[in-house]
Amino acid sequence: MKRRIIALFLAMTLAIGVSACGAKKEAPKVEVSEEKEEDISQVPESLVEPQTPEEHEPVANPGEVTFATFAGNYSFMSGAGAWSTDVTIYDDGAFEGSFHDSDMGDVGDGYENGTVYYCNFSGKFTELVKKDEFTYTCSLESITQEGTPNTEEISKEDGIKYICSEPYGFDNAKDFEFYLPGKSVGELNNDFTTWLSIRFSQPYPDTLPCKAFNNLAENEGFEEFSGYMEDINVEYPESLPVEDYQLAGSYHNESLNVTMNISIFSDVIDVDGEIGNITWDIPEDSYIWNSDARITKSGNEFTILPDYGEYKMVVTDNTDGHIVLHLYNSNGFDCGEYVMTTHFES
Repeated sequence: MKRRIIALFLAMTLAIGVSACGAKKEAPKVEVSEEKEEDISQVPESLVEPQTPEEHEPVANPGEVTFATFAGNYSFMSGAGAWSTDVTIYDDGAFEGSFHDSDMGDVGDGYENGTVYYCNFSGKFTELVKKDEFTYTCSLESITQEGTPNTEEISKEDGIKYICSEPYGFDNAKDFEFYLPGKSVGELNNDFTTWLSIRFSQPYPDTLPCKAFNNLAENEGFEEFSGYMEDINVEYPESLPVEDYQLAGSYHNESLNVTMNISIFSDVIDVDGEIGNITWDIPEDSYIWNSDARITKSGNEFTILPDYGEYKMVVTDNTDGHIVLHLYNSNGFDCGEYVMTTHFES
């Protein structure tokens, strides 16, 4: 199977020192193909270089919901740590996916730059069966992964130890439910919704705004991932003008109990481009992302760039230097209000 891990992955693994690996549940048992890596030096290239997906025959079924309706890219992630499982679903119900995690603190002789867990897999779902207007069910027909789980190799080129893992998100997988936008959130399992980005939304939505699917065995939730702001059609409030140096400070989100610390480069004076960075103070049990991020500016528009996806930052109040920010994630959800509590001198 061709590698499908996103191009940002290697940079992500080098940037984050906190791993979510230890919090994962036991991975599912899957059929393991006999294909193995011949040379570990090829692993980094296969992880970061985009591959041309295999061709899949389209399924023509006008007027009915089929996998052509759900075809697209989906992600399973907590938003915290350096891991995610990314899956592409095709018109015929076939899928390809990749899991990656990193622990840059797990170092040793020959792998001074940390440890990376990865898994490339493929499979197919059975045909969809309609449950209600917004819900369709199916089963897992097959799933196969590359490599042997728990085997490891050290890349001398990267100074990283690569460990073959299993497809996290398909734990004990058998039956699945697929949801269309408009599905009532109140009808969904609470454990499932904690994996979705709607958990950041304020107010909390009554219905799903995007497609998603659920591994019913463990209520592991995948949602359609647009990835970046230019891929979605969302209207945001207009950001108020603010001098770059005024943004430097700590901002608190009361409902999430999260503090965002913004540092602005001292040599930035009304210049578009990268202007600073962000660190976070968050509870250990929070689902909020915990990776550092960069801030870029274009006119009055600000974008936060963590290791995965991006967030739009809108200044909604700037009265006498009292700055209030709103963050919007890559699916257009309002992640809440951040109020400045401390101003940093630049």
